[in-house]
Amino acid sequence: MSGTGNGDSFLRLAGVRTAAAIARFAPHRSLASAVQQMAGVGGELQQSAGDRWHKTGEGEGGIIGIELVDGK
Repeated sequence: MSGTGNGDSFLRLAGVRTAAAIARFAPHRSLASAVQQMAGVGGELQQSAGDRWHKTGEGEGGIIGIELVDGK
């Protein structure tokens, strides 16, 4: 997995680490849904920006990753 964007937001939320933990430990959650929760529209990164969203770059970024399905 890799993340890019506003460093403060990613550090404050441990963005990539949190998405990985959600995918690993939450029952029946895919990596895609965990990444969406963190970096998608209305996700944790955007919410963390509060009223600074679209003004300072706060909360803007993305996460990519490769998910193994059935060990393949």
